[in-house]
Amino acid sequence: MIIEIPYPQPKAKTLPAIKPFPWPKILTPSLSDLFFLVMASWIFMSSPVGWHRVLLDADTWLHTRIGQIIISTGAVPHQDPFAFSKVAQPWYAFEWLSEVVLATVYQFAGLKGLSLLAATLILLYLTTLLKYTLWKGANGVFALLVILLTATGTSIHYHARPHLFTLLFLCVTLWILDHNRRKMSDESKPFGRNLVWLLIPLTVLWANLHGGFFIFFALLGLRVIGCAAEAYFYADLRTSRRNEAIQLTLLGIACTVASLLNPYGYHLHEHILETLRSPWIVANVSEFQSPKFRSEEMYNILVLLFAGLAIISSLLRKRNLTDPLAILFLAYCSLTSVRHTTIFLSLIHI
Repeated sequence: MIIEIPYPQPKAKTLPAIKPFPWPKILTPSLSDLFFLVMASWIFMSSPVGWHRVLLDADTWLHTRIGQIIISTGAVPHQDPFAFSKVAQPWYAFEWLSEVVLATVYQFAGLKGLSLLAATLILLYLTTLLKYTLWKGANGVFALLVILLTATGTSIHYHARPHLFTLLFLCVTLWILDHNRRKMSDESKPFGRNLVWLLIPLTVLWANLHGGFFIFFALLGLRVIGCAAEAYFYADLRTSRRNEAIQLTLLGIACTVASLLNPYGYHLHEHILETLRSPWIVANVSEFQSPKFRSEEMYNILVLLFAGLAIISSLLRKRNLTDPLAILFLAYCSLTSVRHTTIFLSLIHI
């Protein structure tokens, strides 16, 4: 008979699994980062013109010189420092803040700095537009295709000038407004509704950077009209759309007051309106004239223009009356002035 004497068995030790090195999240490139780099290569490195393309407009030097005058004098000019025949006439450096930015960059980094600043603003605009389009629920491949068409179409205005701030700010503004609409009916997320009030300080900054802040008020007014129409025609949307219309009306009043925080007060608004209505400017400045569809860039704009008009029926079936109003308004503007074509292309996310 065999007797087994029990004794404690040694426990086998298992080695812990080897974990991969936790790289900081900021060092992990995202799809947006890759898109930013690819677009930089496509627009500014593969082109024969390259980085010089943003410096081909003479207005770049005018804006930079005005910025240098403001920095050297420490004041925003109210009289024309360049015209000897209108010494005492009122004059408006209505893009003074962006001109100070251009002059500061030129002072520290020269022409390369101006090129880099303009390219960064352009790439931020395109990347933000892509992320906005995907946030709206668009198919990734389709969104990328449309953004590439947009990049080619808007390249007619890829210059180191203050209007680049408007392209970026307009995209951010539209995103905030759509985010606000999405959160209006969600009572558990009050911050989503309050985010829209950030447009007030954004308006202050925008009004001092570029006169294109006027388009924000036009689109905001159309949005209020669209909300009111949706509240009237669709009973189940009545409460949320009515609340949104009231909210945006109050926002418009607050942003109007905020836009007066500039060196010229309400005279800035008068000057911009006079410029847009000037018969001489419309007759002699090509950017204020109707577009001529005879180049690759303009053909891309034409394709997106037809696409924008084609989706209006789909939007109406979805009981969306706000976006069709914006599309029709900007489509009309883009057919009357080349300057407005790039603004219209910011609506391709719809």
